[in-house]
Amino acid sequence: IFHDLYPPRKLTRTSHTSWTITDITFGAGQAAPTALTGSGTAFTYGVTAVSANEIESVVSNSVVANRGNTLSWTAPTGTAPSYYRVYEQDTGTGTWYYIGKATGVSYVIPSSVNRDDTIAPPNAISQFSSGGNEPAVGAFFDQRLIYARTDNKPQTLFGSVVGDFYNLNYSSPVQDNDAFQFTINSTEVNEIHWITSLAFCIIFTSGGEWLMQPGGNNTTITPTSVSIKVQSRWGCANVRPIVIGNAVIFVLGSSRAVRNLAYSLGDDAYTGTDVSILAAHLFEANGILDWSYQQFPDSVVWAIRDDGTLLGMTYLAEQKVVGWHRHSTDGFFESVATLKTGGGEDQVWVIVRRTINGVTKRYVELFASRQLTNVVNAFFVDAGLTYNGAPATVISGLGHLEGKAVAVLADGNVIPGLTVSGGSITLPNAASIVTVGLPYICDLETLDFTTATQQGEIIGKNRQITSVNVSVRNTRELFVGPDADHLTEVPFRTNEDYGVPTAMFTGAKSLISLFPGDGTASSVLIRVKNPVPCTVQQIAATIQVGDV
Repeated sequence: IFHDLYPPRKLTRTSHTSWTITDITFGAGQAAPTALTGSGTAFTYGVTAVSANEIESVVSNSVVANRGNTLSWTAPTGTAPSYYRVYEQDTGTGTWYYIGKATGVSYVIPSSVNRDDTIAPPNAISQFSSGGNEPAVGAFFDQRLIYARTDNKPQTLFGSVVGDFYNLNYSSPVQDNDAFQFTINSTEVNEIHWITSLAFCIIFTSGGEWLMQPGGNNTTITPTSVSIKVQSRWGCANVRPIVIGNAVIFVLGSSRAVRNLAYSLGDDAYTGTDVSILAAHLFEANGILDWSYQQFPDSVVWAIRDDGTLLGMTYLAEQKVVGWHRHSTDGFFESVATLKTGGGEDQVWVIVRRTINGVTKRYVELFASRQLTNVVNAFFVDAGLTYNGAPATVISGLGHLEGKAVAVLADGNVIPGLTVSGGSITLPNAASIVTVGLPYICDLETLDFTTATQQGEIIGKNRQITSVNVSVRNTRELFVGPDADHLTEVPFRTNEDYGVPTAMFTGAKSLISLFPGDGTASSVLIRVKNPVPCTVQQIAATIQVGDV
């Protein structure tokens, strides 16, 4: 967890009810040996411990000894190292040189030492030890934890030692797996907002998008091999980018537009498009504060606008499908998160601020699944609960909706006109499965249908829809018309017995001569007023066109 005013913290979950938050202790994951001893007066020696995954500690205490004599030390506490490295120090420069390794806690110094100047012990580094040096951004990439954006260095990235996420040590001469520090060189100071990992590391700043990748012919980033190049100059808001497949979507700095970013072979760079431009009216006065991605079943990005409205973006890049939808409630959406489950369908959770009986409440609410096999299990209400038990007329436990007019589905039948009083409602007839919650109206409105004729496009001509064919799946209600004032209910009930709820319908419904109008409109409005399912798969219309 990162914040520019506090040192980084680590949140650990070991069970559903066991969570701990701790300060991060920076340093090598492998502890150093202690109590190094030796005899003599010629050279200075030090020892490091190396773990099984090649994480090297800092050097032990140093001692003076003669070649040919024996060095001894105490093994570090905690996990036993895989082996030890022994270093000799140059008396003139103070530089350490590697001279050998040991698997035990002693080492006989050769009488003739071959110094290896390519290996040196790591230096203990403390990057984030003072005010103004706390990193505000972090992400994993290439087996490193990348820290970034301190107040003192807003464009600098700090990479940990490979495989040792809290180790910022480095050696001299530098090793490929050492920690690194890189600063984005730009004509403007654009602080780093987010880091995202794909094939390479994408860095989102307040003024542009940058790609960090290995330099030259290297296959991995090292302290001496890195390339950081700008990909675009849009700038990212303080809303975490979302990875979908092999692309990233991000909110622009204004918070009022969304772009995608993916690798383009033709451009040999990461490029993208504005995926909110066809729904620009949703962002004219309000921006995105929070969002999360529900991959299955419908690939939807759920975004919360700063006015408490919930937006959805159905996003299927390979099919070139981007569709925005708006969701309002009797309240104010504040936060959204998604959770993968063992059942395969991603859950969507929201925090909603509501006014209940004159008191402000915040509710944690979970989106119900739309995968239905029986209408009695339909759940199309907000802040709702379901009673499932012996037939009853009084449904209690509804204090969270006190004083609210509610939508009710009882054994698959819509019960209108009920209000919660004393935490309960009373049904006109006993029911076994009852869903109660805040009502909402669902609208689907097409753009004006348009097509070319021998006389040109029909837009600008007298036109009227004379029939509509709507293909639906698992649907129980449709009101169809040219606008909200001219809606016709589509019949769904067939030969069900009295008291048996109307079954869900899959197929096509045709409506003829239901569209009065002034001859200038050619759009269709579909509405669902009650807490029952509706899935529209296709709309086809017949349009009568005349002269202006």
